[in-house]
Parts: sequence; structure tokens; C-alpha cells
Amino acid sequence: MHPHERLLAAVAKEPVADLVRLLTGRVRVETVSVYEAVETGVHAPESIDAIMIHSPRAAVALAALGPQAFEGRLIVAISEQAAVPLNDLSAVDLRIADHPSETGMLEALGKPAPGV
Repeated sequence: MHPHERLLAAVAKEPVADLVRLLTGRVRVETVSVYEAVETGVHAPESIDAIMIHSPRAAVALAALGPQAFEGRLIVAISEQAAVPLNDLSAVDLRIADHPSETGMLEALGKPAPGV
């Protein structure tokens, strides 16, 4: 795309990144809020072995549950940024995707735990 072209970005009501700023000078961006993330307070079922984190907001909500909520469970974050709210949880098996995509997250599910 060229700077004179326009891009319509369907974004969250409270987006994580400022797409307009990130693409300044490259393309004109117009945004429209099409969804809103709302915390539900729902806990993961006991039978869950892994949790996939797609956003910092999701990580904040889960971190509020405390490390005991993740005992024996693997957490895979889509990016370093999404994982930041979980960094203070000790003894949590946290893996970060090599690239921010569903494929990257699925690959991280199969990674061995990091060595000590």
C-alpha cells in the first residue's frame, strides 16, 4: 500500500496498539471499533491442561486469579507483550510463541519446558 491509500482497520474498542501511529507515513488508517473485550470472571475448568493467552488484557484477568489457578497447567502466550502480566507468577510453566500467530502458539504447545 502507498501513503495515499486508505486502510480500514476493524479494531477493539480499546486496542492494544496504536495502528494509526504505527503506520503513519506508510498508509492512511481509519479505524472502526467492532468489538469489546469484557472480563467475565469465569474460571478454567479443572480438566484443562493448557491455557492460551491472546492479549495482555486476558493475561491481566488470569493473573488476578493467582498462581494457584495455574498449578500443573501450561500457559502459552501469543507474544512477549501478552505475557507481561504473567511474569510475576512464580512456578508457572509459561511459554511464548516464536511468532504472534495461532501457528506459533500451537508450536509453543509442543515445545519442551525450558531448562534450569
